[in-house]
Amino acid sequence: MIGFGLWSYFRASGVHEAVASARSTRDAAAFRRFGDGLLYISGHLATDGEIDALFAATSPDVVVNCAGVTFHTEQGMDPLVAIPANAVLPHRLHAAARRIGARLIHITTDCVYKGDRGHYSEGDEPDAPGLYGRSKVLGEIADADDALTIRTSTVGFELSSARGLLGWFLAQQGKLKGFTRAYFSGLATPELGRAIERYVLTDQSLCGLYHVAGPKISKFELLTLFKEAFGSTVEIVSDDELAIDRSLDGSKFSSKTGYAAPSWEDMVAQIVDFAPSYPESAATSCQRG
Repeated sequence: MIGFGLWSYFRASGVHEAVASARSTRDAAAFRRFGDGLLYISGHLATDGEIDALFAATSPDVVVNCAGVTFHTEQGMDPLVAIPANAVLPHRLHAAARRIGARLIHITTDCVYKGDRGHYSEGDEPDAPGLYGRSKVLGEIADADDALTIRTSTVGFELSSARGLLGWFLAQQGKLKGFTRAYFSGLATPELGRAIERYVLTDQSLCGLYHVAGPKISKFELLTLFKEAFGSTVEIVSDDELAIDRSLDGSKFSSKTGYAAPSWEDMVAQIVDFAPSYPESAATSCQRG
């Protein structure tokens, strides 16, 4: 979702030339509904040679790594898949980017924290107990002057699936639960693209680890905004059973760059406004269920 969302934003913005890579024929076919700007990579960039070949074909100045496997999938629970993708690949990409003098921006997750208190700062030690969170921590690059690691969480349209919160919601009918004590502080994918374009790419000295966060919001509140924005007829029933707070403290990034995240009302409006920029398969498949 993040890679698709960022590429879509950069492509629509036109400020930078953006090339996306896809590792599956399904994703490649979905990307090509856009037209040009897609490079299909067979395999999972498991070797330095594969990565060097990718960079030789694209000559990037900046590499944005959004690849990874999540806990939503069976692969995300398989250490033979999750560790190479989440823990090892970012370091391979960094080494390859350094060989050609390119900058690496690595996107990681708030799921490095177990979520028992929220408002996590960069100085808070990651404490996620599961394979996914631990593998993502190992992939973070916090001590290189040519790499930036961004911890965040996003919502938006996906390329060829509906596993994320928005896709799941748009596929629902009837009643569903909205958790009033499940919090996060992510960004809409178009907003993350805007933040990177205007505040990261313009500052070559920005490196290390930063939390990039929006306003803290509960899943119930966010689903309610989705319902209003997309004209859904579902009934959202408030539920306080699940208590988890993975909200991030983004003050370090804001202080360094001047970035201020918009309200969630504005970010959901961004998703709605940006939908025509997505290929038909992504912008409507979720709504069809």
